[in-house]
Amino acid sequence: MQRLARFATLILIFAGLSLASAQDGGGATRFVRVTSDGAKVMNLADEKGVVVATPARGTLLRVDDATAKAGWIQCEEPGGFAVWVFGKYLTKTDQEGVLEVTRNAINIRPGPSSTMENFPLPQRLHAGDRVSFIEVLDPEVPMAETWVRVWSPPGVRAWIRESETEPLGAGEDGDALWTAGLEAAAARVAPKYVKERKASQAAPEAKPGVSDEGVSEELARARAELEAEARKDTPDFGRVRGLVEAVLRKEPDGRTAIEASETLHRIEALEEAARLRQDLLAERERRARRAAEKQEELWRKAKHKDPLGGVFRARGALFRRQATDGSSRYFLRFGGETVAELLCSSERYDLSRFVGLEVGVQGDEAGGDSEAGGPPRIDVSRLEILKLR
Repeated sequence: MQRLARFATLILIFAGLSLASAQDGGGATRFVRVTSDGAKVMNLADEKGVVVATPARGTLLRVDDATAKAGWIQCEEPGGFAVWVFGKYLTKTDQEGVLEVTRNAINIRPGPSSTMENFPLPQRLHAGDRVSFIEVLDPEVPMAETWVRVWSPPGVRAWIRESETEPLGAGEDGDALWTAGLEAAAARVAPKYVKERKASQAAPEAKPGVSDEGVSEELARARAELEAEARKDTPDFGRVRGLVEAVLRKEPDGRTAIEASETLHRIEALEEAARLRQDLLAERERRARRAAEKQEELWRKAKHKDPLGGVFRARGALFRRQATDGSSRYFLRFGGETVAELLCSSERYDLSRFVGLEVGVQGDEAGGDSEAGGPPRIDVSRLEILKLR
């Protein structure tokens, strides 16, 4: 009976919400399963976001194709995600384990803070919406002064890579599976509200072992070291990760544990950013090598075709192109290929006067913003007209 009551309550909560289709998304929903063991549901469509959930392989999700972007799709689980709402906007109801939202446009966050890193989920809660209670961040203060963890209601979605999901198999009934998932969610034990202490009440007796204050200081030091590492060209996040994990071993529950978990998520984001930077540098080096090889090949071909290749740095018909900023750029074409871009920093030659003529040039190779893989740039020190065209 209790399970049926819980299921009925959950259905009432779900039926009483309008945000499922009223906010972003157009109701173009379908069901999928998670295919990756390391799948992560994020608050943003970005690997640098904060983890909302880590569904196991095979987990059923309902996704909204109308919101898909750049390989990411918005999804929800039966029974919702464990998310955070500030208690000021919630009130208790006469139903055990159910809270009601008191204001409109209330943010739903993956962690108990309002920092930019902890960006809210795409949807919001509105007055009258009901949510299932999990825990409060700080049981020592009134609910209105702390963060409250709740199960997100239907229609609240977060982001997952589409590549980490697959459609249901032939013959699988998504709606029936979803209903079964709701029943399983309803079977979750409704936690009792933590009794809020009054100011006159004495603080509870401290647990033996490491003091909460000492662990908090350890976490603060680890966070400071994390920021210092993040500013380095070659950061060592592994060492900082070890410091934070040591804090979690000493204090696996409570506010400090939550803050430590958030710090681990930040480390993951910073590690991913560092990997992307290294990949970008490697790609730039690869392109530079390809450009140099292509340039060398162009010179080889030009010298093979041209008996004067050993006399001039480059030769060919001089032509002009208009740059995007309206300025003129000058190039040499030889053997059907553009073999060099010319400039004359000494202003000894007005290159515009030689457009259409076949010329040979000497000069040093110039740096600058020539396109990767394009012809070499030559700063002309000597120019000879070889042929009038």
